[in-house]
Amino acid sequence: MTATAALGGNPGTNRDDGTRLAFDEHIAQSLRDIATTPIGSRIQRRDYGSYLFALIDSAMNPAGRLRLTAAFVDAACKWEPRITITDAQLRATADGKVTLTYSYRINRSGESRAAATLTI
Repeated sequence: MTATAALGGNPGTNRDDGTRLAFDEHIAQSLRDIATTPIGSRIQRRDYGSYLFALIDSAMNPAGRLRLTAAFVDAACKWEPRITITDAQLRATADGKVTLTYSYRINRSGESRAAATLTI
């Protein structure tokens, strides 16, 4: 079995320039797309995306950060079947950016991946 097959299939394609992406890069691209797509905005897939945009202006207190993190994890679990999020933490900065740091396990191989970040 090749490494690509063990990870759950072929590497993906870069949505911007059509080049091939490694598995982890394709997962990062997929999670960014899921997180930055408001639910209801896709014509024939109205339930695709996350509730991050509905929550982004909420207070950045512990409860607000938890809701944002949960929205990301919930959407990732629903729309990215190749992985399982094992850890997710959110950090908000004074300039209004939100950074999600997450780790995941590849479902097909059980292999864990170290933390990656997504900035919104």
